[in-house]
Amino acid sequence: MAFNPITLEYHDGAKGNQLRERDEQNKFRAKLRSKNLDYRGNSSYNVVTGEDRKGVDVKEDIFLKYAKDMIVPRKRKNNIW
Repeated sequence: MAFNPITLEYHDGAKGNQLRERDEQNKFRAKLRSKNLDYRGNSSYNVVTGEDRKGVDVKEDIFLKYAKDMIVPRKRKNNIW
């Protein structure tokens, strides 16, 4: 295992770096899913108080770091993804 569960640190070396990168990608994907669910399921204001509501933010620099690895489906002729 390339991670020490007692000290909560990754081991030095290739396997530790690979595990750290995979964990960072998983955290990014979770944040992106949260943003997507928030965008599609909520409005821009709080319905109880009527105040503006802050949504889930994904920092642009982090988004651009992982955007090259994301797969975007192409539209078909009948507009089905």
